[in-house]
Amino acid sequence: MVPGMHHCDGGTGPSEFGQGGVSSTDRDPATNLAASLEAWVESGRAPNQVIARQAPAQGATGGERLRTGLICAYPQHASLRAGADAANAEGYRCVDP
Repeated sequence: MVPGMHHCDGGTGPSEFGQGGVSSTDRDPATNLAASLEAWVESGRAPNQVIARQAPAQGATGGERLRTGLICAYPQHASLRAGADAANAEGYRCVDP
């Protein structure tokens, strides 16, 4: 489950993380789940985390700040570091339950 994400995409939280496949514009395993799984199958590098991005709002001009979030490998979950920006994936770390 991805916090703030609706059933397949959208919602109030970051919900774009390459779940639609590896694209020509995003082949980075750190931000694309499909690329991360590809690296796992082909190179044996299991993903520990993936950074998700918030989809731009319809009609956005590109100047808006978009949230990023951290998706952790189960059973871990993202935990916000003290004093960190909750809208930035870099402020989180994966922790055990």
